[in-house]
Amino acid sequence: MRKIIFVLLISVFYNTFAQTDLYKIHFYQSFDDNTPGPYLRSEWKEDWKPTWSHSDPREENWNSYGQLKIVAEGENKFFRREVKAGEISTGEKKGCNWYIDIDDVDEMYYSFKVRFPENLFTQNKHFEGKINGMYNPYSDKPVGTKPDPNTGFTTFMMFQNTKDFKNIEIFLYISYQEMRCNACAGDYPLAFCPDEYKLYYGNWRPVNFLFDPDKWYTITQRLVMNDPFQSNGIIEIFINNELIASYDDYRFRDTDSLKIEYLLVTSFFGGGPPVASEVDTYFDFDDFMAFTYKVGANVPRGTKKSTVEGSLSFR
Repeated sequence: MRKIIFVLLISVFYNTFAQTDLYKIHFYQSFDDNTPGPYLRSEWKEDWKPTWSHSDPREENWNSYGQLKIVAEGENKFFRREVKAGEISTGEKKGCNWYIDIDDVDEMYYSFKVRFPENLFTQNKHFEGKINGMYNPYSDKPVGTKPDPNTGFTTFMMFQNTKDFKNIEIFLYISYQEMRCNACAGDYPLAFCPDEYKLYYGNWRPVNFLFDPDKWYTITQRLVMNDPFQSNGIIEIFINNELIASYDDYRFRDTDSLKIEYLLVTSFFGGGPPVASEVDTYFDFDDFMAFTYKVGANVPRGTKKSTVEGSLSFR
């Protein structure tokens, strides 16, 4: 069975799991028991049990820049990923890029809390990058190109500042079976296509939500695999428990043996140097959770979309 990484960039109502009859928790990680300061390799491995990582190429390089930290703020502890000015990508010694194995499923909710600092809202240049989502290292093609049949897909989320530099927004960055661009070759990376094609033929799909500085937000992504050969796969984004974006036109697979099997945890600036931060900055994360609803919970199932009036039910 092919492996698929369900990322989400990046939460759910970690406050209580009292009614576990509503949902099954496939993964949960807060940082309440961690040691404040540099993120210890022993704690990191115990927290995530990662299957693969760019962050840990060799033991002696673990967190050598000190960019992965556990921060205490009042009674809460959370995970901070620090980024140097001009830094891009997640290569060796740059931290924060790993995935973890979960149960093989056709539908999953992946949730986390994120906070963007004030100095990302005061820069006078464009920046962008990736945060948690879903990813499968399909064949030997680079991320962003069209995957070979039944080899995988990506459902990353990306962030960028708005054109007036005053806010941060996120959008979906997706690779799937029917992605194409009428402006160029069929499986050319859509990130390089004109804006009018990005929204309608693949990679980039809007979420239409603006983030404020220094405020915690809960982002939850619902992913539903399509029926084989049908373009009815679903990606939905909830922010603070409310449905913000919903798409139901994806063909990720032509066989039901292709499942959601991994969560990806990542945060970095890139593409390339022009979209890096101009100052030292950071991302704060907390309360990572992957879950599915049990039989009896009043939620949409399979290829049925959520309603605008509805909200996620955790209690």
